[in-house]
Amino acid sequence: PGNTSPGAAMGGPEGEFSPEGFGNLTGGHQGEGGPEEPLEGMEDFDAYRTDLAKQSAQSYAHKEHLFASETIVYLLALLIVATLALHTRRRGWWMATILGFSLVVMGLLRSGCICPVGSVSNIAGTLLGDDKWLIHKGVVMLFVLPLVFALLFGRVFCGGVCPMGAIQQFLSNKRSLRAHPLDRVLRYGRWVMFVVVLVAAVWFSACALCRIDPFLPIFQFGGVAMHNAINAASGKPVAPMAGYADAAIWAFPVTFLLLCMIIARPFCRWLCPYSVLLGLLSKISFRHRHIEASACINCKLCTKICPTAAIETQAAEVEDEKETQCIDQFNCISCGKCSDVCPTDAVR
Repeated sequence: PGNTSPGAAMGGPEGEFSPEGFGNLTGGHQGEGGPEEPLEGMEDFDAYRTDLAKQSAQSYAHKEHLFASETIVYLLALLIVATLALHTRRRGWWMATILGFSLVVMGLLRSGCICPVGSVSNIAGTLLGDDKWLIHKGVVMLFVLPLVFALLFGRVFCGGVCPMGAIQQFLSNKRSLRAHPLDRVLRYGRWVMFVVVLVAAVWFSACALCRIDPFLPIFQFGGVAMHNAINAASGKPVAPMAGYADAAIWAFPVTFLLLCMIIARPFCRWLCPYSVLLGLLSKISFRHRHIEASACINCKLCTKICPTAAIETQAAEVEDEKETQCIDQFNCISCGKCSDVCPTDAVR
């Protein structure tokens, strides 16, 4: 009654459950040297505690399932809308809007977890390592859906849905460095990262990628800040944020954000292990962006605007023919920028 805590009601100190109190309530007794005989009702208490643990586990599993299901619905909807947006006249505006929505919902509100990029570690840990508990149908779907769309339409996830790509996209500008002599060498970094993730999943941890993810602290901090703002507005308690005051946490993320201002999409081009799988499927995709040689006037505007330097000049095979531009499907992220700047609609 009143403000009496469950622990006090059970005969224990404030805020604690007491088996002795439970026994007293059910008729047990205790001597000076300890219990003279097993407390009556202890079996009932153990059963109650076991039932409570089961209910807690079921509640957590339900919340986890609901969280994963909502994320899958958002991801599938964003992939479909991004694919359709590439065939509209205002594709640039649509893709930026979709990226912004994905940054808020998939990145900040969900603290960047679970994400398809991180699911590479989870899948690798499940298949190759000992972390069998990490497998979850939600993680599998998040891993598979962007791959399916890459096989059908190219790397739509990278160009219009990925929250990590969204941060890089919004920080880059027209002066951001795109193609440079070291780019071809640095692109092998994503293959190295892919191998590192596989090795770490077998011998260390399936969450190895999360430990070196430059975007995760940003998503976590932004997610806590947004949830605190929502809770404060509704009169609910807010979560502490003192742990984010450590400068060591922000050294790598801030450095990488500054790099994103200078170089267009450095993580996508050089470090993302998921881009390896997406790129391989994109090369054999059923529908992808290409440049019609007959309509191309060789202005090279598409080459200059491409954030991943995926468009290269192809020399003429015959002396009388003109050189043309060619899209490397492995590196193309289907962002649609090339189509926006093409004066002859040669990119299709």
